[in-house]
Amino acid sequence: MRPLAVLIDGERADSVPVVDRGFLYGDALFEVLRTHDGGPAFLGAHLDRLAAGGRLLDFGEPLPRAGFQADVRQLAALAPDVVLRLFWTRGDGASLATEPERSRRVAMAFPLVRLPAHAYAEGVDAVVLPGVATSIRGAKVAGYAPNVVATRRARARGVHEALLEDPSGRVEEGATSNLFLVVDGALVTAPTDRILPGVTRAEVLRLARAAGLAVREEPPDRALLERADEVFLTSSIREIVAVRSIDGDSPTPPGPITRQLAAAYAEAARRDAERALRV
Repeated sequence: MRPLAVLIDGERADSVPVVDRGFLYGDALFEVLRTHDGGPAFLGAHLDRLAAGGRLLDFGEPLPRAGFQADVRQLAALAPDVVLRLFWTRGDGASLATEPERSRRVAMAFPLVRLPAHAYAEGVDAVVLPGVATSIRGAKVAGYAPNVVATRRARARGVHEALLEDPSGRVEEGATSNLFLVVDGALVTAPTDRILPGVTRAEVLRLARAAGLAVREEPPDRALLERADEVFLTSSIREIVAVRSIDGDSPTPPGPITRQLAAAYAEAARRDAERALRV
């Protein structure tokens, strides 16, 4: 899919130098978010995570936050609902022995393509696959090959998402999503010291606690996954989508807590997008 527009350091462009460290080494961070009627949902949280990632990767300079905000305003005006991809690379430098002079920011807008309505009404299928451990947690790092491979393998099996299992049997997140279980009325998800701290995940936890739901942040394993009453995925583009079957088991429809949180999240995202338009 071609982007609607690309901004590189605030200017219309469609390419970066081949010596960009993000291209050469995956030495970059990224965020993906969507707009609602022209307003970016949870932009502040996405930029906060991008800034934290820069500190984690020792970028050596603060996030160009105002620049990204200006990019988002410009791109969000292209259509009522778009997907925004924000990249922050360390900059140019073919040699790891030299430090780039400055970082580079890239912002792209794409048409929003949502899952079909039946995926939200009925849920999606998933498969458990071996995950690849990473030493960098807490940031969306551009070296995304393990997630890409897991997603391709899931799609080759005809299912929507790969749930990643570590060698100890924990199944803590999806290849491109955070994973939630409902077990005995409590919401269960892995703690953020083990997974990517998703922006949607954080909002779902806030909404769940506000609704009086019990929340347990603990690493799920196969046994807990198998006895869960409900399972759902979260991400900024899909928002909340139920998992109806795992590894080919009998499909079950989205449960009441999944439906409750999906409706609450959709409303919260719209409100946040409206606030962004007023700033």
